[in-house]
Amino acid sequence: MLTLPPPDALHDALDAGDLAFEGHAWALDPAAGLFHRFACARIPPARADRAFRDSLSACLDAGFAPCPACRPLATAAAPDPLVARMVAALEAEPGRRWREADVTALGLDPADLRKRFRRRLGLGFLQLARALAPSPRASRPEPPPDPAAAAAPEVMAELERLLDEAGAPDDAPAAVALHADWIATPIGPMLAIADAHALHVLEFAERAALPGEIRALRAAANLPIGRGTTPALEATRAALAAYFEGRDLALDVPVARSGTPFRQSVWDALRRIPPGRTLSYLGLAEAIGNPAATRAVAQANGANPMAVVVPCHRVIGADGSLTGYGGLLWRKTWLLEHEARHAPAASPEGAMPTGDAP
Repeated sequence: MLTLPPPDALHDALDAGDLAFEGHAWALDPAAGLFHRFACARIPPARADRAFRDSLSACLDAGFAPCPACRPLATAAAPDPLVARMVAALEAEPGRRWREADVTALGLDPADLRKRFRRRLGLGFLQLARALAPSPRASRPEPPPDPAAAAAPEVMAELERLLDEAGAPDDAPAAVALHADWIATPIGPMLAIADAHALHVLEFAERAALPGEIRALRAAANLPIGRGTTPALEATRAALAAYFEGRDLALDVPVARSGTPFRQSVWDALRRIPPGRTLSYLGLAEAIGNPAATRAVAQANGANPMAVVVPCHRVIGADGSLTGYGGLLWRKTWLLEHEARHAPAASPEGAMPTGDAP
């Protein structure tokens, strides 16, 4: 087995289209609950939305299902016709409860089949059959029973600890320019960080990149992040209330200018996608006048630190698939369905100047 390099090197190879790790590394999509071959076009483009494993068995042990497009199990099984035939049987009947007697009834030696599966896939036939049993993770993501309590307590506690570390001493309130506060929404709490004039961060609590965003903002501002509110934060709270109630989807909130000029151009274009409409990554690249920069556009989309207000959830795959979302895929589904219900009818004035939004 090839010893994999650090994740950053795998991300770099994936972004560059380097397939040197094909067959040695598999990409996970936590939002969809799928794992992919390294060459799969459906791997989430944003680094924050993907992870890696060094074996098929590790992907399955982590609870991920094989991507139906790139079929990582079938590809690995292909050199052995018998293993390939039995993998196809598993894919054809994913809910079937296979037993050793079923293998024998096919005229096969269970011990031989087990060895051949382990040689090609890293686990035995019956073990794989159990791992592929239908799982809620592989089905369409749905919101938890109580969306307002979506964030796990340990996630909230960790963010609170991080905010404490980034905060100002009690005796130095004058040094505080940035303030953080929680905003309740129907689909879970969001953390907002703003100065007096503009919003800097707005994320759902479970966003994996949020701790890094807090640290980066604290370092860039060279000032502590206090608890409390600001005029910009209150404007954000009011705009989100109107949005989630379906009264006004405009989300006309002042946002801070952060990131590289290229990322700023992508985030500006995101804000021009009208509610109720979607755009592909290629369409977004065309909207900024750089159709060759699809992958870089996807990375900028994934690095957006202001969920909902800068609507990265309105970007979907070229085939209409939702792709990944740092705030969890069920929320992306919820947001798009909410906007479809409440958005005014599209008009020429509300359309993107370029792109392929339907």
